[in-house]
Amino acid sequence: MPPMEKVCRLALVCVLMLAFPARGVWASPDDSAKTNVLVLHSYYSSFVWTEGLDAGIHEVLNDVKHLEIYTEYMDSKRFESPQLFSDLFRLYQNKYRRTNFSVIIACDDKALRFLLNYRQELFPGAPVVFCGVNNFPSGLLEGQRGVTGKLERLNLSKTLDVALTLHPQTRRVVFIVDTTTTGQGTAQVAREAIQGRPGRVAFEFLDDLPMPEILRRVAALPDDSLVVLLNFNRDRDGKVFSHLESIALLREVCRAPIYGAWDFHLGRGIVGGAIVTGREEGAAAARMALEVLGGVEVAQIPVVDQPTQSLVFDYQQLVRFGIDPARLPAGSRLLNAPQDFYALNKRLIWSMVAILVFLALVTLVLAGAVLQRQRAQRALRKVNRALLSLSSCNRAMLEARAEPELLREICRIVVEEGGYDQAWVGFPDPARPGRSRVVAHWDRQGDQSGANAPQPEGALGPGGTLSRCQAEAGHLCLPLRVQNAAFGVLGIKARGAADFARDEVELLEKLADNLSYGIMTLNLAEERNQAQEALQQSNARLSLILESLPIIPFTCAMGSPERMTYVGGAIERITGYPAESFIRQPGFWLERIHAEDRDQVLAQLGNFEELFRQPLTYRFRKADGSYAWFEDIRRAAESLDQHAPLVFGALHDVTRRETLRQEAQSRLDRLVQAEKMTSLGEIVAGVAHEINNPNAFISYNLPLLQENWRVMRPLLASAGPEAASGLPQGLSLEELNDEMDEIITAIRDGSLRINAVVSQLRDYVRYEPSSPQTRLDVNQVVQRSLAFLGAQIRKSFGVFNLDLSPDPPPVWGNSTKLMQVITNLVVNAIHATQDRDSGRLVISTRALAQGQAVSLQVRDHGRGMTPEVQERIFEPFFTTRRDAGGTGLGLAVSLRLVEELGGVLYCASRAGQGACFSLILPAASVGGLDFPPAVLWVAGPSQRSERAAAILRASPNRKQLVTAADPSSVEALLAEWPNLGAVVLDGQGLGAELATWCQRLRLALPLLRVGWYDPRGGSGANPVPGPSGPDFRLGPPLETALEHEVFRRAARSLL
Repeated sequence: MPPMEKVCRLALVCVLMLAFPARGVWASPDDSAKTNVLVLHSYYSSFVWTEGLDAGIHEVLNDVKHLEIYTEYMDSKRFESPQLFSDLFRLYQNKYRRTNFSVIIACDDKALRFLLNYRQELFPGAPVVFCGVNNFPSGLLEGQRGVTGKLERLNLSKTLDVALTLHPQTRRVVFIVDTTTTGQGTAQVAREAIQGRPGRVAFEFLDDLPMPEILRRVAALPDDSLVVLLNFNRDRDGKVFSHLESIALLREVCRAPIYGAWDFHLGRGIVGGAIVTGREEGAAAARMALEVLGGVEVAQIPVVDQPTQSLVFDYQQLVRFGIDPARLPAGSRLLNAPQDFYALNKRLIWSMVAILVFLALVTLVLAGAVLQRQRAQRALRKVNRALLSLSSCNRAMLEARAEPELLREICRIVVEEGGYDQAWVGFPDPARPGRSRVVAHWDRQGDQSGANAPQPEGALGPGGTLSRCQAEAGHLCLPLRVQNAAFGVLGIKARGAADFARDEVELLEKLADNLSYGIMTLNLAEERNQAQEALQQSNARLSLILESLPIIPFTCAMGSPERMTYVGGAIERITGYPAESFIRQPGFWLERIHAEDRDQVLAQLGNFEELFRQPLTYRFRKADGSYAWFEDIRRAAESLDQHAPLVFGALHDVTRRETLRQEAQSRLDRLVQAEKMTSLGEIVAGVAHEINNPNAFISYNLPLLQENWRVMRPLLASAGPEAASGLPQGLSLEELNDEMDEIITAIRDGSLRINAVVSQLRDYVRYEPSSPQTRLDVNQVVQRSLAFLGAQIRKSFGVFNLDLSPDPPPVWGNSTKLMQVITNLVVNAIHATQDRDSGRLVISTRALAQGQAVSLQVRDHGRGMTPEVQERIFEPFFTTRRDAGGTGLGLAVSLRLVEELGGVLYCASRAGQGACFSLILPAASVGGLDFPPAVLWVAGPSQRSERAAAILRASPNRKQLVTAADPSSVEALLAEWPNLGAVVLDGQGLGAELATWCQRLRLALPLLRVGWYDPRGGSGANPVPGPSGPDFRLGPPLETALEHEVFRRAARSLL
C-alpha cells in the first residue's frame, strides 16, 4: 500500500473515533456463560418512579454480554394486603425453582423487606442490591449477609432552605404525604428537616385525609404559603393515585408554589428542589450489582447513605411565580429553559468541523496518491498479464492428459491470453550438447515451428546450471528444474528488453516451476497408470480364482468385528444380497443371523481369543427368505496402512453338512429313545411282575379277611368285657371295630392303587404300531366314553354341556386308545374341579375345513394352571396331586397315544380360569396333519400383518400366522383354529381402541394370551397388571419379538 494512502486511512479512522466515541462494555470473565439477574420492583410497571428505576438499571446492564435480566413487579402500591407477601412467595417459588440468580436488585421498601423475609427459601445464597429504600431502621440488616445498596435519602432540609430563600414572605409550609410505608418514611424525613427552624413559619402535614378534602384545603391556602408534595398514592378512602395524577390534581387548585423531591414531578407543576431521580438511583444500584458480578464481595461494598445534592428547577414555574433564575444557588440545573442554536447543536457543529478538516486532508493525500497510482497501474498491467497466464496455465495443467498436449497449450495461453509476443519450450538436444531443441512453440502469427526461438545461455540436461536470463531483444528464458537440475527451458518474448517488471518475472518463474511440476506429474501419472493396469489384471485373475472357490472372503476392523469392510462378490450368488449391502449398511450381516444364534455369535465376537481359535457356525437368512448354515473362520493380521489391525475371514456354506448332521442326530435321538423305552419296558415288566405277585396275594386274601372279620365282630360283641381283657391297654372293642374297617378299606384302596400304577406304567412303555386301526367316528367314541364316565361327571359337575358337530369326517385310529385319552382328559377335569355347584364341563367336537381335521375339546372351569405348571404337564411322573395319589402318567400316556394316532394335543389354561385341552386328529382322507403353533394377528386398517407374515415365511421353524381386520371376529376364528396360542392386537392399526379391545378379549376369552404391538418399541411380559391388561407387549424389531415372545410361548403347550 502506498504511504500516502496509509496516512489517508489512518486520518479517517481517527476522525470517526472522535465523532462517534465507543461505549464501554463490561464482560463477564466467561463470556460463554449465562448470568441471571433478577430485578424485583415494589410497584407496577407503568408507575412513573418504577419506570425511572428500571430505565437506569437497564441503561447500565444492557451493554453487558451474556446477561439474562428477569423483571418482576410486586404491585404493592395498588394491592396492599397482609397476604401479598405469602402469595408472591408461592408464585416465585414455583416460577423460579430451577433458576439460579447471580444477583438480585430490590427496588423500594416492599421489595427489600420481601427478600429479607423469603430470600433464603426462594434464592438461597443470592446477593441483594437495593435502591429507592426510604424506611431503613438501624437494625434492619442484622443477621443478613450478602445485602447492600443505596438508600433513597431525600434532602428536604436543603429544599426548604432554598424555597424559604426564594419566598421570604412565607409563613406557612404544607406537606402532602400519604400513610403508606413509603409515605410514613418520607414524612419522618420531613419532620427531621423542620426541627430547629424559627417559629415564624408554621408547618402542617396533610396525610390521613381523602383527596377531595386535601384539594379543598390546598385551594384555600393564602398567598404566603408553600406546598411540599411528597408521596401521595393512596388517600384515607383507599383510592389509589399515581404520582402524575396527584400533581395534576394539586396543580389545578393550588395557587401557592409547589416544591417536590422527585424528578417525576418536574415539568408537571412543581417549582423544583433537591431532586431525587429514579434513573440515577437505578443506575447506582446496577453499578453496585456489576461489582458483585465482577467478583467483589458484598461485605466490601458499603451501603450508600447520602442525601441528594442535585438542585433542579422548572424554568416555566420560575417565570410563573416571578422568580429570577439568577437567584438560584450555584450549580442548579434548569429544566425547560430556552437554549441557543450552538448549545443545542454543539456536538454536531464540532463533528462537521472535524469532517471538513478531514476532507481537506484527504484531498491533499489523494492528489499525491493519483500520481503514484498511475505509475503503479502500468506495473500492475504487466503483473496482471503474468498472473492471467499463471492462472490459465495452472488450469490447463489440471486438465492435461499428455505431455505434448500440455506444452502446446501452455505456449498458446502465454501468447493469446497473456498477451506476450512469443512462447516456446525446449528440451536438451542430444545432438548438440548444452543446447536445446524446441518441442513446443507459439507466436502471434500462430507459428508452431519454433524456428525463431532464441537459445538460452548455460547447460541443459543432467547437472545443468541454466539460470534465468534476459536477452536484449526482450526474451526471458526460465529454466524447468527438478531438484535444482534444469531439464528444459520456458522462453517468453515481450516488446523490448524493459517490458518485464520485477513482480512479473517472479510470477513467470512461478509459472515455470508449476510447469516443471506438471510435466513430472504427467510422467508419474503415466507410470502409475501402467502400474494400475497391471494391478487390475492381477486382481482380475485373483478374483476369478476366489469366485471359483466355495468360500466367501471378507475383512473387518478389529474394533468392529460385526461390520465388514470388504466381502467377496460370491456373497451375492450364495445369499442373494449384493456385496455393497454388507459394507455400507451397519448391522446388515448381524440382523440376518437367526435370532436363536445371534446371542451366541455376539458372545463369541466379544472374545477374540475364542473367535480366532474356533470358527463361528450360525444360520443366515438369504434374500429368498430361506436360511443357510455358514461356517465363519477369522484370523487377525496387520493392516496395509499400518493403522488398526484387520480381521481376515472366510464364510463357508455348510448348509448341506448341517442338514445331514441334523438328520443323523434326529435318527440317533430316535434310536436312543427307542432303546430307552425298550429298557424301561423291561424294567417295568420286571417291577410289575414282582409287585403283582404280592399284590395278587393281598387281593386274593382280602375278601377272606373281610369275611372273617364279619364273623368275628358279633362274637366279640357277645363275649362282653371278658373279651376286651386280651386287647392292648386303652383299646376298646368299639375302637377295634372302627380301626379294622379302616385297615381293610386302606388295604383294598392300596391294592387298587398298585394295580392302577402298574397299568399306567405298562401303558406308557407299551408301543404297538401294528395295533389295528379303523375309520372312527369321533362323536361315537365320545358317546361310548361318556357311558363309562356319566356317573362321575354328574357327581362332579353342576353343569355339563355336550356340543358335537354333525357328521364330522372320519379319522383313522384305535377306538380303545382314543377312549383312554378322552377318559384321562375328563378325569383331569374332575380332579381340577373343587366345587360341584360351580363346576362346569364342556365337551365339543368340530370339523376343521382348512386342515381337513377333527377337533375334540374338553374344557373345565376349575382352578386352572400357572405357566410354570403348564410347561411340564406332559412330562412323565410330573403331578401336582402327589399327596392325593396322582402318578403323573395320565397326560404323558395321553400324549403318546395322540402321537400314535397322528394328532396333536394342545392345552390352554390360566390360573383360576380353568383349562381347555384340544385334541386335533387328521381326517382319514388326509395323509398327515400340519398344525404347527399359530398366532392371530388383528391388524385393523394397518398393513403390519403383511410384514409379519413375510417374516414368518422367512423363518425356518414351523409356524402359522392368522390375520384378521376386526377384533370382534376372534372368537369365531378360534373355532376354526384351535391351535391358536396367542392373539396380537396391532396398536398402529387399532389406535385408540387398542386398550378397549384388549380388555374385551381378556374378559370374553380368559384362557387365551392377548398382547399388543407398539411400534414405538419395548417388549415384555405383563406390562399392565390386572385381568384387563395385555399379557405381553411387542415392539421393534418385530421378527425378534414374534420369535421369542409369542411363538415360543405358544409352542410350549402345542405338542
